[in-house]
Amino acid sequence: MAEDRLYLIDTFAFIFRSYFANPRLKNGAALTFTRLVLQLLDQHQPSHVACVFDVSGATFRHELYPEYKANRAEMPEDLRPQIPLIRDLVAALSIPIVELQGYEADDVMATLAREAAAQGLKAVIVSPDKDLLQLVNDDAGITVLNTKEGEVWYDREGVKARMGVWPEQVVDFLTLLGDASDNVKGVPGIGEKGAAQLLEQFGSLDAILAAREQLKPRQRAGLDEATAPGTGWLSLTRRLVTVVTDLALPLHPVDLRYGGVDEARARETFKALGFQSLTKSFTVASADAPQARTYRCARSLADLEAAVTACRAAGRLGLDTETTTLEATRGHLVAPGAPEARLRRPRRRPAGPAAGIGPARKPAGPPGRTRSLLAGPGALPGRAQPALCRGSPHAGSAAGGCGHRQGRAEPQVRPHRAGPPRPDREGPGGRQHGAELPGGAGPAPQPG
Repeated sequence: MAEDRLYLIDTFAFIFRSYFANPRLKNGAALTFTRLVLQLLDQHQPSHVACVFDVSGATFRHELYPEYKANRAEMPEDLRPQIPLIRDLVAALSIPIVELQGYEADDVMATLAREAAAQGLKAVIVSPDKDLLQLVNDDAGITVLNTKEGEVWYDREGVKARMGVWPEQVVDFLTLLGDASDNVKGVPGIGEKGAAQLLEQFGSLDAILAAREQLKPRQRAGLDEATAPGTGWLSLTRRLVTVVTDLALPLHPVDLRYGGVDEARARETFKALGFQSLTKSFTVASADAPQARTYRCARSLADLEAAVTACRAAGRLGLDTETTTLEATRGHLVAPGAPEARLRRPRRRPAGPAAGIGPARKPAGPPGRTRSLLAGPGALPGRAQPALCRGSPHAGSAAGGCGHRQGRAEPQVRPHRAGPPRPDREGPGGRQHGAELPGGAGPAPQPG
């Protein structure tokens, strides 16, 4: 059994990554985001999980520094309307959403990770953001997972390999460098390599400041400018790059235990958004689950009449049809009792000169009982009914072309059409519509 572990998803990092992967596809960000999250859930099977959102509006960092992230471009106009859809998708996947006005997702994830560590629960922060590497703590069980290019895990040694400093030095490292993407200034004359070397030599930013006379002239001049009374910014930069770990959040790790995807809810949400492949995959997953079914064969007229009565009472029925080929775009329906039906090769070769092909034999009696399904209140229009009852190969279906739509008493004709099969209602070589019958009469088993 896998150990308990909390996965904290940097939601907007996933969203922007998904948007730029499919910028021209309608709702492409929402679709790709859902796939990424489902992949994460499937691969890691988290015991606890949350999608952490940034909240629109100013944060405490903007109050400290109005120019914070002022260089960022506005959200693309075609992405903006997808954000509510993504929130609905997250809810459909039964994943809790955590956010807090005035703070960034980084602060929320940092607080949840520290809370989890205090409770003995390991935490994984799923994000490409380097700022979050300051939280990595092997003893506390906090790691960072970057899924942008495969899967890269950052433990203590991983942080050192990427940044050149240890996790406890990341804040000082970022303070020296600044962050151009957030419009945060660093120290002039000190680059990434120089910052790593200074921290390796002196251990901390405070120690570097205390030993500034030992620095190169350019580095010393930069520190003097960044720490000048009244005009310096080094202390501000340090506050801006430090994540908050003690927020009062509406949810806590204990509230984030994950019970799995509600497949029915997810399927309906995918269907409403037109995500056909996801809808199909969840439909197949549901169909593959073990289900208790009872099958009965109508061996007498009384059995058949009981089945017809049950079908009419249910209002919907499903029948499997036979076709002349398994190629859905070329097949024609074959119906018992249809002298004009296309010929087909029988399963067993009969003896005699007609061996090889022959028309389906016309059964006696019982089909007349099934015709009663198309008679009475809500019967089909006169022109359609005889064709269906005769089993014309060009009718919608001799056996399965009519069915009651939910909420309507009038049967609907579904005409035969060319083109690839639709996964929600068709199978290879035939048009299939399934519905269980009450009283133990379930859908007919697939032909052997």
